[in-house]
Amino acid sequence: MTLFPDNFLWGAATAAYQIEGSPLADGAGPSIWQRFSHDPRLMAAKGHTGDVACDHYNRMEEDVALMKRLGLKAYRFSVAWGRILPDRGGWLNRDSADWFADYARILFTRLDGKVKKWVTLNEPWVVTDGGYLHGALAPGHRNMFEAPIASHNLMRAHGAAVKAYRAIGKHEIGLVVNIEPKYPATDSAEDVAATARADAYMNRQYLDPALKGSYPAELKEVFGEAWPDFAPADLTDIAQPVDFIGINYYTRNVVRHDANQWPLKASMVMQEGKTYTETGWEVHPPALTDLLLWFKRLYGDIPLYITENGSAFYDPPRAGESGVNDPLRCDYLKHHVAAIGDAIIALHRALGLGVIALTGPLLGGAVAGTLAGALRDYWVAGVSLDFVENTERLLTPGKVAVVAEVEEDWVVPLDSAMEAAGGRVFRRKRSEVEAAVLQHDVAAVQTEMLALQDELAQSAGAARAKLQARADEAALQLEATLGRAGESLAQLQAEADSRLATLDQQWSLAQGALQATLKERAHRVRQAYNERSARLGQAWGLARSALGS
Repeated sequence: MTLFPDNFLWGAATAAYQIEGSPLADGAGPSIWQRFSHDPRLMAAKGHTGDVACDHYNRMEEDVALMKRLGLKAYRFSVAWGRILPDRGGWLNRDSADWFADYARILFTRLDGKVKKWVTLNEPWVVTDGGYLHGALAPGHRNMFEAPIASHNLMRAHGAAVKAYRAIGKHEIGLVVNIEPKYPATDSAEDVAATARADAYMNRQYLDPALKGSYPAELKEVFGEAWPDFAPADLTDIAQPVDFIGINYYTRNVVRHDANQWPLKASMVMQEGKTYTETGWEVHPPALTDLLLWFKRLYGDIPLYITENGSAFYDPPRAGESGVNDPLRCDYLKHHVAAIGDAIIALHRALGLGVIALTGPLLGGAVAGTLAGALRDYWVAGVSLDFVENTERLLTPGKVAVVAEVEEDWVVPLDSAMEAAGGRVFRRKRSEVEAAVLQHDVAAVQTEMLALQDELAQSAGAARAKLQARADEAALQLEATLGRAGESLAQLQAEADSRLATLDQQWSLAQGALQATLKERAHRVRQAYNERSARLGQAWGLARSALGS
C-alpha cells in the first residue's frame, strides 16, 4: 500500500494583487498592476481593477480560520512590493535586480523563522509573456526586444535574492515556475521542432538558467535578432543553489507547427473528446506525472512542491441552500493528486525501492507537497476566475481520492489530517473503481448539463427582459422624438409666417420708395427738359434776329 508521508504538505496558494484588495491601504505605494488596471488604454476589461478582489487584506483572519478548518498544513502567499518599498516600475532596468534584493532583505530580516520556506519569484514566464511581449498583463508592453531583457532581469533578481537570503536566513529558499508539458501533435520533424521551441520558451527559459547556468539554444531561434548575448557572469549570479523548486501545473499543450503564429511558429491543437476548463485548458492528469519525471531526468534530485494546481469551471451566480455541487473541481483535484502519487511510485521504483509507504524524508527528489490554486476565486486582468473547489467536502468521510495502482488493487492513501477528519484507508478492486469512476463521470456530466440548462434558462430570461426593456426605452425615445419633431415643425411654421410677413412689409415699403423715387426723377427730367427747351427757343430767337439784320 502506498501512502503520502505525514510530512507531505497539503495546502493552498494565492497571490497578492489577485485576492487582497486595498492596494494602497496603510501607506502602500502603487504597483505596476495598480497603474495598469486603472489605465483604460491598457486594460481589455475596462473599469475592472483589483481594488477589492477577494478583500483578503481585510478578511485575513477569517481566511486563516478557513484554512485551519480545512486542515491545511501550508499557505503560499505573496507580499506586494509596494507595501514594503516603492515599486519603481518594472523589469527593463538592470538595477531592478538590486532593488528586488533590497525589498527581499527587509522581509527576510523581519519574517525568517515565521516563514521557513521562501520563494523568490512566482511564474516569471507569465510576467514577461503577458506583460512585455503580448501586453495583456502589467505593465502592458508589446515588444519583442523587451521580453528577453525583462526575463533576464527577473532571473538576476532571483539570484540576488537567494544570495541575500544566504547571508541572513536560516531556512529554505527556492523558485516557482509554471510548467506546461508540451507534446507534438504528430511525429513530423516540423511538429517536433515546434514543440521544442514551445518547451524552451515556456518551461526551460527559467529552469535552465536557475539550475544549469545557461539558456536553451532554441530561444535564439524564437527571438532572432531580439535575443541579446548575456554576460556569463550574469548566468553565474543567477544559478545560485536553491533548496527546492515549486511547480505550478494546470494543463498540457499539444503542439503543431504553425508558420503564422508569432513568435514560436507553433499553435495548440485542441483534443477531441477532452474536458476543457473555463480558461480553455485541457484536463489531462497524466501530464502532471510526465512533468515530474521529466524534471527528475533534466534537473536531478531537487525537492519539488506543486505550488499551484486547480481548475476554473462554471458556477451558478448564487449557491443554493445545499451549497454548490462541485464534482468537476473535486474530480480534477482527485486525479491530479493521483498523478503525483504515480510519479512518487515511479521515482522510487527507479531507485529500486519498489512500491513502499513513504514515512520519512523524501528520497530522490520526490514531490514534497501540493497546494491547491487557489484558496479563493481570484482576479486577473479584469476577469474573476473560479478556481475554488468545495475543499471541505474532500475531507469528509467517503470523499477520498485514488492515488496509486498496485497490481490488481487500487489503494486510497490519506494523510493524518484527512484521517482526523473522518476518512479511512481501504483497497478496492480495479473493476469496482472503474465502475465508480464511470458513475462519477456520468454524474459530473449530468451536473454540468443541469448547470448549463440553468444558465441557458437564466440567460434566456435575462435576454427577454433586456430586449423588452430596450423596446420600451426605444418606444419612449421615439415618442419623445416625435413630440420634439412636432414642436419643431410648429416653430418652423411660425418662423416662416413671420418671415413672409416681414418680406411683404419690406416689399410694400420698397414699392412705395421706388414709386416716389421714380416720380421725383420724372419731375427732374421734365423740369430739365423745359429749361433746355426755353434756352433753345431763346437762342433760336436771337439767331433769327441776327440773320434778319
